[in-house]
Amino acid sequence: MSSLSTPAAPSTGRGPIARIGHWLNAMPHPACAVEIGAHRVAAARWGKGPGQLESFAVEPLPPGVVMPSPVETNVVQPEALASALRRVFA
Repeated sequence: MSSLSTPAAPSTGRGPIARIGHWLNAMPHPACAVEIGAHRVAAARWGKGPGQLESFAVEPLPPGVVMPSPVETNVVQPEALASALRRVFA
């Protein structure tokens, strides 16, 4: 019998979806997140309450600062990237 033909579990909070949701919410969430992309650097900081975005910043990068590659060096111009990161965290 496939799982599609089995009746849904009662809403007791013990079904697989509920367990996954509980597991995801039980994990500690970072207070800050940073993304470095080929065209920009972004950062976000959350407040103490759940889902409260406290602040965020996005700073564009000049072309050629970061070059995404699985085999080559990604940060081609480290000084420019460091400058953009300082501006984002300011």
